[in-house]
Amino acid sequence: MQQLPRPAPVAIAFLGIDECTLCQKTANDTSFVIPGHGFLYVYPELLLHYINKHNYAPPQEFCDAVQNCPPLTSPEYVEAVKQNCSPGIFRSIHRNR
Repeated sequence: MQQLPRPAPVAIAFLGIDECTLCQKTANDTSFVIPGHGFLYVYPELLLHYINKHNYAPPQEFCDAVQNCPPLTSPEYVEAVKQNCSPGIFRSIHRNR
């Protein structure tokens, strides 16, 4: 899990910052997208911090999705995202890339 995809071509940015609830480390309030099977995993920028500093262990299904994710700059990645979300959401996030 040391190699979480970042920065992902499909990222969702929110206004403000995100703060670790355990140690108050801050980061941009950005979430990244990993395709699952019939859905998307959306994880915060601070996830790797939680894993490395606070020994958080994501669910195995998420870890498997990260391991099986196509290269983030590839057409296969964009297609996997497209296949696992609604058309309206895909058009919205793809347009903002």
